Amino acid sequence: MYFPVVTEALVWVLEREVFKQIMRISSIQRSQDNIKYLRSKFFVPGTKIVEQDTNGNEFFIISGGSVKITKRIP
Repeated sequence: MYFPVVTEALVWVLEREVFKQIMRISSIQRSQDNIKYLRSKFFVPGTKIVEQDTNGNEFFIISGGSVKITKRIP
């Protein structure tokens, strides 16, 4: 099987193991960036983080402290 060049092209060639190593490193970096971002988020006491009857597009992980959850019943 071969892949002919159709137009003038600049092609980079990486050995499989080099590509896998690059992917591992970028995955580790992405994970570290996500953890750093998550650690920067905090709420002061009394802050309302979610309100009943609103569409939620966020996911919360409580890694410290406590949260009071209440439900309004008509």
